[in-house]
Amino acid sequence: MQKFVIFLVSIVFICYAAVAAPIFKSEPISDEIKAIITGKSYKANTPFDYSELRYLTLSYIDFEGKSRVGNMIVSAKVSEDVLDIFRELYEAKYPIEKIELVDYYNADDNLSMDNNNTSSFNFRFTPNTTVLSKHSTGMAIDIN
Repeated sequence: MQKFVIFLVSIVFICYAAVAAPIFKSEPISDEIKAIITGKSYKANTPFDYSELRYLTLSYIDFEGKSRVGNMIVSAKVSEDVLDIFRELYEAKYPIEKIELVDYYNADDNLSMDNNNTSSFNFRFTPNTTVLSKHSTGMAIDIN
């Protein structure tokens, strides 16, 4: 009986350890991320430096109720607020299909939206204008 109890305690510990704590992290844009976004969401005519952006790692609940981790880039000015908002969404179990950099869709907003992707930074103009979109500075987020 004692061996069985030890076995059960071991199984519970292993299962508990396998459940990762949610992640909500902001960091400067690394050289690795620069290589991914340069020429896509960060275009040649982007009028500010990478240092004005932050790379976020975010936990979220997907449409199947599973905890997932995704990434997005936002303005450094709002990065901590965005982390707080996504932490609240996670705690409320608000479903988000996916969170991926728009660069994985070749910085094509329509492709990203068609895939129900949640993203932010993408240097671009508002369609049919010369006005910069709020996404151009990482100050807007499309969710689902």
